[in-house]
Amino acid sequence: MTFDYLVRAVADALRTYVGWLVRPRLLAHYGMWCGLAIVGFVCSGWAIGLELPTLEGPLRFSFDTGGGTPTFLTWALLLFGFGLLAWGPWQEWARYRHERDLLSKKRVLVLEARGLRFEIGRALADAVPDLILGRREPRILDFRQIYDGEITHPERGLEEAISLPNQIRQAAAGADRGDFTVVYGGLAPVPYTFLTGVLIDDEGKLFVMDWDRTAERWRALDAPDDGKRFEVEGLDSPKDSPEAVMAVAVSYPVLDRNLESAFPKLPVVRLTLEDGDVNAHWSAEKQAALAEQFLDAAIALEGCGVRRIHLVLAAPNSLVVRLGRAYDRRNLPALVVWQFERDMTPPYPWGIEMPLGAIHRPAIVRA
Repeated sequence: MTFDYLVRAVADALRTYVGWLVRPRLLAHYGMWCGLAIVGFVCSGWAIGLELPTLEGPLRFSFDTGGGTPTFLTWALLLFGFGLLAWGPWQEWARYRHERDLLSKKRVLVLEARGLRFEIGRALADAVPDLILGRREPRILDFRQIYDGEITHPERGLEEAISLPNQIRQAAAGADRGDFTVVYGGLAPVPYTFLTGVLIDDEGKLFVMDWDRTAERWRALDAPDDGKRFEVEGLDSPKDSPEAVMAVAVSYPVLDRNLESAFPKLPVVRLTLEDGDVNAHWSAEKQAALAEQFLDAAIALEGCGVRRIHLVLAAPNSLVVRLGRAYDRRNLPALVVWQFERDMTPPYPWGIEMPLGAIHRPAIVRA
């Protein structure tokens, strides 16, 4: 167990506890308990006394419900106590109706991509934060065409991805734009994940979650920005070349020998995250900044005359989706996103050409 993991666990526990303390239903509960205490205090004949020291001597205050308390005061306290007892259930009922009305209007489409060999324990729909209001509508994007750890028929997953915009529009039918949210998370091959980002770029509010391999749970992008960014190398190399390779390394390094085997003689532009590792992506602000750097690099390649980019990514699922959403579908070079298979030759055996510009439908590209 690492120190960072322990800090995150403690922070999550504190956040959960504070949320429990301030949840709306407690106000009504406190009111009912206070009303019960007041009624019991008045009816049981209790007495209280208070003495405060002053410069002119002690100031005494006493109240005795059994020793001649004015009738009007007794009745006032009783009415106040019974009022709190009545107000508590009314407040709970009002809260329940309000939440029910909100849930009936708001919809949350939960898209969970599955494309790896193993299954993860908890469904994404069960992990969506409570702050996202609405009725959960889970959908599974099934890209599992794998045999012994290798993707054998990548073409079969294309139809699942292509249908995604229609699925979102059907789920949002009849709902106001502000009442519909898409939640995305998953573990799927990089080309499909990037394609998902491209296809849902214009589909309204998107809340992205990712699988925390250390804690073994779904997690929102809620960490602070550590300020670390891509180190960009090789932007001058693609001059006069119609094609170039862009290698983005976040979780793991992208090795030169793999690029040389798969893309011989093509110029390479590298975007390497400073101190990158598998847990370097948990800040939404950081991901936005990295996506901007990625977009700037693609624009620079367009300015160098590059007409087709071969993109290889070693990055977490949530960041890959973010980069897919950031890529300009109209004004940037054609793009092929390649799948890495360590034990195959070449190590990037297939990719997906993205539906950009004049290309309206994604297609599988073989090495």
